[in-house]
Amino acid sequence: MRRLVTARLDLEPLMRTHAREMFAALSDPAIYLYTDEAPPVSVAALAERYAKLESRHSRDGSELWLNWVVREASSHEVAGFVQATVMANRSAYVAFVIAPSQQRKGYAREATDVMIRELRETYGAKSLLANVDRRNVASIALVKSLGFEEIPGADRPGDQLYEA
Repeated sequence: MRRLVTARLDLEPLMRTHAREMFAALSDPAIYLYTDEAPPVSVAALAERYAKLESRHSRDGSELWLNWVVREASSHEVAGFVQATVMANRSAYVAFVIAPSQQRKGYAREATDVMIRELRETYGAKSLLANVDRRNVASIALVKSLGFEEIPGADRPGDQLYEA
């Protein structure tokens, strides 16, 4: 897994050492309005989670877990993360989380776009999928701007599945 770069962002492969600065970025409850998750409970708990993700694959090896910390290039400030789970059939579920203080700057789109290129070129992803809460207008607009189209089959009630 390699570092990805855009004009404004650096995407670093997620490591447990990112836990402290990511904890601050992920602690705002507004991030979790449209998810069934909650803010991390501690830096230590987040570091433990990240340590598991550092393996870059599921325990049985059937999934690749690709996670990048999104960092603003000029200030080096953490903005959030993008992630993908690549399945054996080369479909990939993608997701993005940008801290509220960094939203409305186009970072989610820019970071997700470069991740998608990496998924296709390096990991051979054929089908890209995104589960989005039907109430999350901003995320729906973002995935549509990246060429995703609505399809049946969301994983959770209240979500809509998109494919590109």
